[in-house]
Amino acid sequence: MQCKNCQTEVVSGMFACPQCGLPVQTSAVAPPDKQPPSLRKDISWLVWGLLCAPCLLLSIAEVWKGSVDIAKMEGQALAPGIMAAGVAWLLGRFGKFRFRLTMVVAYAVLVGLSLIGLLTPEAAAADSPSAQQSGYEVQWSAGWQVHKQPIPPESELRGEVIRATKMESGRTVATITLTVFKSEPGVSLLGEMQSFVGSAQNTAEKAGYEWSSSQPAAGRMKGNPSLEVETHLKRANVTVRQWFVMTASDRQVCVMDFAAQDANYERTQGDFRQVRDSLICY
Repeated sequence: MQCKNCQTEVVSGMFACPQCGLPVQTSAVAPPDKQPPSLRKDISWLVWGLLCAPCLLLSIAEVWKGSVDIAKMEGQALAPGIMAAGVAWLLGRFGKFRFRLTMVVAYAVLVGLSLIGLLTPEAAAADSPSAQQSGYEVQWSAGWQVHKQPIPPESELRGEVIRATKMESGRTVATITLTVFKSEPGVSLLGEMQSFVGSAQNTAEKAGYEWSSSQPAAGRMKGNPSLEVETHLKRANVTVRQWFVMTASDRQVCVMDFAAQDANYERTQGDFRQVRDSLICY
């Protein structure tokens, strides 16, 4: 008990303060563990940073296995931290929780759930008989017609070709072609890409198209190295754009070729990005 006048400790039952002599007006002081949450001390910024760093590194490592789109990777890596900050702010604003401590806990939980949700399906897919037999996994976007393409006997390709076609009003507006073939020991991904794109260039030029292409851009897809090349084909009033993506594992080389006329390219490339990001080459 304390005297409200001079803050001197007063024994329960006393009628006058021994210090100031005034009648005792006491107030109860709540013990530290009973104080409101808003009065509890939050963790320091240093501790907060040290605890958040592993979560950020795990998040970056997780998305590094995925898309080659750098902007998308940055967004995916930062998203759990932003969401955790939002949760901590709401709990601090309405529940008097400590912001930094709450954010660290929420950040760890979100990153953990993300790892479980994204890595477990891939591991299960890798162990499935269908994945081991085909050498790849891919999820096609809704609204695309998917067919396995026959390979001519005279072709040197020994693998599999699958084509997805986007149809509107009975006409083709875009195609995605997936080619999978066995990888040779010591294969050069750049050499394979140059050979593949060079073959497409020869076919286009024989058909009367003018050809231009970008330099191969390196990246990663599901933990494997990858290369991307964008091309433009022009003939009279027709412009066709193509987007080649190649990735390889120790056993397989997987190539995706997205093609559409210039008028349809921008509005259909979102579907291609989803298909590309789902591709796992075993």
